[in-house]
Amino acid sequence: MIIGITGRVGSGKSTAVQVIQSRFECEVIDLDTIGHQLLEDPLVKEELIAAFGDDILGNEGHIKRSQLSQLVFSDPEQMKRLNQIIHPPLRATAIQAITAANETAALIIVVGALIAELSLASYCDTIICIDADDSQIQAQIGPKFDHIAPFQRSRDGYRQGAGQTIINTFDTDFENEVVTTIKNLMTDPKSA
Repeated sequence: MIIGITGRVGSGKSTAVQVIQSRFECEVIDLDTIGHQLLEDPLVKEELIAAFGDDILGNEGHIKRSQLSQLVFSDPEQMKRLNQIIHPPLRATAIQAITAANETAALIIVVGALIAELSLASYCDTIICIDADDSQIQAQIGPKFDHIAPFQRSRDGYRQGAGQTIINTFDTDFENEVVTTIKNLMTDPKSA
């Protein structure tokens, strides 16, 4: 079974995945991790430097994510350019990882805010949206939410694209609901 875990920044996707990993044997494909790794890919790096200049480089020639973020989160056109560079290899790498994991794992978790944007939903048996109130997210991650939120789908957009939604209450009730949901899906895949 392949389960997509999605939601807005700070909603608790990573927490949900940690809970799942602690209770179930699974393979996790984290879109953020893949995206960070791609910043070191020579071809991607070359395209990024051509698009955004040498200012995005930090020590030892590595892409400085904070500098790149500062550029793109202040300008929708720059964000569009970044997505045009990163999304195709991100999607291809994620599909390769899903295909490889499908050979050995009974449960695969694909986690990331961009599942729909990368057209990965069709690779998943179901999508679970992790959701939380804006005020709770802001309490967890601070001003980062205000910078990133305008570039993400709406709260309803994430919910509509999911088979199920789990509300993050930022307590053990949330963790219990995540475990129960995964258990139910594993027991009865038709409920997906």
